[in-house]
Amino acid sequence: MFENLKSQSKIIVGYAGGYAPSNALASLIGAARLIPASLNFAIVMVGNGSEKERLTELVKDLENIYFLPSISKSAIPDFLSRCDILFAGGISSILHTYGTSFNKVTDYMLAGKPIVFAVDDPNSLVEQVGCGLRVPAERTNEIAAAITQLAILKPSERTDMGMKGKVYAEKELGYTSIAQKILDSIGV
Repeated sequence: MFENLKSQSKIIVGYAGGYAPSNALASLIGAARLIPASLNFAIVMVGNGSEKERLTELVKDLENIYFLPSISKSAIPDFLSRCDILFAGGISSILHTYGTSFNKVTDYMLAGKPIVFAVDDPNSLVEQVGCGLRVPAERTNEIAAAITQLAILKPSERTDMGMKGKVYAEKELGYTSIAQKILDSIGV
């Protein structure tokens, strides 16, 4: 499938994770309806969960959204490497204003791809590192604008943005680095 999409010069927006209400995938689908078809994009989602049936109903009239079954954690890096832009979303919640820690964001950063982070986290790592764009949760128009903004970048500009995340994750989010920070904080 990826070879077919790439042969059509599609910009691939990827998502890997659960199809749960908390991931606000309906907002991503709503955003897809707002992105001009001339952008030549496809959304490819990998996963499973309680929302899958509802989400597949929402896209019956769309030809550029694909659902793939769950894959193993070890296969996630290969999937992410085939995408151009990655999406992580959340529901609008005051709890997110205290910060978030999405495991998928680390995976996305390690993939070296720019991220659209649609979560109400005012101190998001994505913004701090400069490896993507943060928009408010569940705002389809702003998600569409962020995807469009990243899609119209030159491929080298998307690569540069994504590499900021990869460099940061490799340096700051590995077990050795985190363990050292803990030891330093307790004075060991």
